[in-house]
Amino acid sequence: MSLFNFIRFVFILIGLMASVFVGSGVWKIWSAYNFAATAIEVQGTFVGYHEQMDDSRIQDSHGFKIKSKQTYPMFSYLDSKGTKHIVTNPDIVVIRWYKNGDRVSILVSPDDPENARLASFYYLYGSGGYLLIGGVLAILILVLGFKRIAIHIG
Repeated sequence: MSLFNFIRFVFILIGLMASVFVGSGVWKIWSAYNFAATAIEVQGTFVGYHEQMDDSRIQDSHGFKIKSKQTYPMFSYLDSKGTKHIVTNPDIVVIRWYKNGDRVSILVSPDDPENARLASFYYLYGSGGYLLIGGVLAILILVLGFKRIAIHIG
């Protein structure tokens, strides 16, 4: 296998992974958009962050399992019957925008009061946007890099 064919194989493999990122990002944005279009907006209270340690199957060079802390925002609201619901947002967050006790707008599914999300652009579309932008940037870098390598190897 020539060097050019090996580089092309690596670029194609990375391109496929980047395409999965783009597809996942589009799907997450589309599902959040559809949720927001049918949801009812209510006011609630931010109650904190649920932190969960994730034991990965990935190990570092010394054989230790890599752990990551995942943070999910939690909030409460009263439905039309006066029942209090405490809900955890389904997506992991990186930036902590709210403090305990903050008043927040919440989108609630009319069919399922436990299916609720914080009504902010970041919490609705942030994770999908990160995936989409990262995937598109990776594809652009690959295309430009492959053209440049193809010209030099020729």
